[in-house]
Amino acid sequence: MFRSMSTEESVTSSGQAAPHFAGRIQVDQTGSGLAITGFLATGMLGGVPGFALATLADPDASGWRALLSTVGMLGGVVLAIVGMLAGMMFWFVLEHRWLIWRGKLPFSAVAQVEIDERGLTVDGLGHLGWGEVLSWEGIPDSDSALIVHTQRYGGLLLRAATDELIPPLEYYLAVANGETSEAGGATVWRFTAQVFSWPRFMLWILAGYAAAFGVAAVLIVAGPDGQPFKTLLALIVLMPMCAWLVWSLVFWRLSLFGSRYVRAFELRGPVLHMGDGSWQADLRTSRVRHRTASGIGYTLSFLTVRPARGRRLDLLTDIPEHEALLRHLIALGLLSPASVTPDAGQVRPEIDTRQHY
Repeated sequence: MFRSMSTEESVTSSGQAAPHFAGRIQVDQTGSGLAITGFLATGMLGGVPGFALATLADPDASGWRALLSTVGMLGGVVLAIVGMLAGMMFWFVLEHRWLIWRGKLPFSAVAQVEIDERGLTVDGLGHLGWGEVLSWEGIPDSDSALIVHTQRYGGLLLRAATDELIPPLEYYLAVANGETSEAGGATVWRFTAQVFSWPRFMLWILAGYAAAFGVAAVLIVAGPDGQPFKTLLALIVLMPMCAWLVWSLVFWRLSLFGSRYVRAFELRGPVLHMGDGSWQADLRTSRVRHRTASGIGYTLSFLTVRPARGRRLDLLTDIPEHEALLRHLIALGLLSPASVTPDAGQVRPEIDTRQHY
């Protein structure tokens, strides 16, 4: 049904046929970033009652009461897991009914799919050039499906063997990123970057520390009297656990779900455009700053663009694109070489911003 190579298509620089995919497969539009947030939020809320019951276990119980307390704590943990799954299922049902009510059911059909040098084509949905195909992400423990993120149609879940889909996607996306052309007498340089907010990221980091110290304060004030060892042990376990529970949300935003926030950009001379036309900035009048930041569990190297008017953008790119972007901005005189540290772009994020499975 599928073919991943075609001698009729374009040829790579090494003289081999460029990878190509064609076949009739199941295609489904996936949810938006809001849908993912709702999915995670309802799942976490569903687990709250079970975790609350687990905390009622008496740590000072002895004999048969200690056994009952342990069983009750384990039962609370199981109930929390069941509650999380129930919350996630509730969100799926709620979201589906909401889309039906709005008359905006996502595309879902078995369709002919072509991935070649022209772009991504899905019969019944439309054709997308490589400038509109933003990124792809795998699905955990699946070798028969992956999600392709696009500018016009959002996420598209393609159900086919990943070793057939990945080669053409990787090849043509690599060709499209960093591509240059001439338009109106100006050089147009294209690249993709994940858009995030550095101030919000730092607020999440601080919130993790606040949660950890809040738990510590509660344990110290309400902990068992005369048992400092138990209190210390609880602090050692619960403080980092609470911090990481908060941090995991923002870390997942940059890693597991990072591909959902990748956007296409065009640098036309000194003017930076977002591919969908929703944002632009003249870098000659904007504050452009390269930043490298690190902390517990993360190392990020990104570019901040603060235009004279309009919203600020923090752009996180893959290592090769990041190096090329910095060189391009310096060559245009839009970024001072002194503002770029010697190892800029060499920092490999501990948070993999394009994590594929």
